[in-house]
Amino acid sequence: KNNMGPDESPRLSHNYWLARHAKLRTDTILFPYVTPSIVKHAVQNAGLLPDGSFKDLPDLASQKEQIVLVDNDAGSSFGKVSQQLKNANIKVIVVKGYSRDQLL
Repeated sequence: KNNMGPDESPRLSHNYWLARHAKLRTDTILFPYVTPSIVKHAVQNAGLLPDGSFKDLPDLASQKEQIVLVDNDAGSSFGKVSQQLKNANIKVIVVKGYSRDQLL
């Protein structure tokens, strides 16, 4: 099935439930890994609030970069998506050998 949206961008999902309900292929699922320490960092440094929103979203959004970090064990299934991101001028960094502080 075609995975292109009305804006001609491929659709990605972050979980099986969303993929199933949006009728997306399972190879378009990205698995975010958010630990309690990452949440704590977001509260302290990015203004994450208990409801999942942010104190100053416009300021935070203005700092956004076109970067996707990919765990080094993502495997070959991420290759096609990675190339699509690169084609869209989004920097893809495979995370290997970085400390936690460097990533945050």
